[in-house]
Amino acid sequence: VLEGLTRWYRAQRADLLCIQEAQSAAAVAELAQLLEGSSHYCAGREHTQYGGCLVFNSGTVKADSAQAGAQVQRFWIKWALGGDSLCSVHLPSDRQLVKEQAARQRVAELNAMFAHAPAPDIVCGDFNEPPGGGVQQLMEARGFVDLAPRFGYGETDTHTRKHARRIDYVWVQEASVPRVKAFRVAEPAELALDGGRYLSDHLPLVVTLE
Repeated sequence: VLEGLTRWYRAQRADLLCIQEAQSAAAVAELAQLLEGSSHYCAGREHTQYGGCLVFNSGTVKADSAQAGAQVQRFWIKWALGGDSLCSVHLPSDRQLVKEQAARQRVAELNAMFAHAPAPDIVCGDFNEPPGGGVQQLMEARGFVDLAPRFGYGETDTHTRKHARRIDYVWVQEASVPRVKAFRVAEPAELALDGGRYLSDHLPLVVTLE
C-alpha cells in the first residue's frame, strides 16, 4: 500500500500532502524519504491510531494539537509558507461518540484550533460530517468557502466504496478563492488494486493554488 500511495503522490507533483490516519512516525519518515521531502507527524491524542502528517517541499510547521495540548480525539497540524497558512484536521466521527456528542465535539475542536495561533487561511481534511451540519455553519461564519461546490463536486462522495456522502473538505478564506486554479476529487480507479481493493478508503482531494 505504501508503495502504491507513493507512486500516486509522486504523480501529483504535490508541494504539500496532508495525510490522515498515519499510524506511526516511522511510516511517515519512510514516505518522506521516498518522496524526497520534509515531514511532520502528529499522533492522535485520544485515539493514537488516528494520527496525521504533512509531507512538504517548503514551508514550516507552526504547531500541532499535541504541542498545543489540545483536547482533541485525533489531530490537527498547522503549516505556513510566506504569508499563507493551512491547517490539516481530522475531526471526530460518530464511531466513538454518540451522534449528537460527536457533532458538538467537532465544532468545539474547530473553535479551539482557531483560537490557537496562527489562524489558517485554508482548513482541509476529514471532517466526518456531510454538508449542512454544524461544521459548515461554523466555517461559513468564519468566512470560509467549501471548494467542492464551486468546482462541481458538491454531490461527490469522497469514499472509494460509495457511501453517498461527502465528509472530506478543503475550506478556503473567501479572499483567497480567486487563487484556486483547480480542484478535483480523485477517481476511485486511480487508487484501485486487484480484487476490488483500494489504496485508501477515502478519495484524495487535489487543489492547485497560484
